[in-house]
Amino acid sequence: MEVEPSAEGAQSISLIKEDTLEGWKVPSECWSIQAGVITGDTGSKSIDAPEWLYKEARFTDFVFSCEVRLTGEHKPNSGLYFRVNPFQFKWRNKAPYEAASGYEFDIAPGKSNGSLGDWYARPKLRIYAEREIVDRVFKENDWNRMTIRAHGNRIVYWQRCEDYRLCR
Repeated sequence: MEVEPSAEGAQSISLIKEDTLEGWKVPSECWSIQAGVITGDTGSKSIDAPEWLYKEARFTDFVFSCEVRLTGEHKPNSGLYFRVNPFQFKWRNKAPYEAASGYEFDIAPGKSNGSLGDWYARPKLRIYAEREIVDRVFKENDWNRMTIRAHGNRIVYWQRCEDYRLCR
């Protein structure tokens, strides 16, 4: 078993600059940042299509770590996309929208939580995590640490587990 790498060190960079979304492609007013926390909040309204917040800079090999918390009453759903190439996606009779083609570490309670794949361009590319481990480790409505290491064509990811015995 590989040990979760540290995302800290001399070569590490912060993707957040002075509590602004400078350097990010922001799709709507649903996105904000406060005290170093990026928030996507639709409030009481529905959105017509999924949205992605993109970092304008591109990264090839990296270690990325963050804390994620999903809240909301209507099936909160998120993910960490990387090595993305946006494209126009058309679903049934709905208007086309910009979608992410790349790898996604899925963060949403349910079957796909902890999986890795590409929902839009390559939907059959999906590797599911061991459900019993994710169910023990993932804390709903609470902060969860996610770490991804991408090096060449090898991708390894971790969900933080406070009690190592639960993660085995």
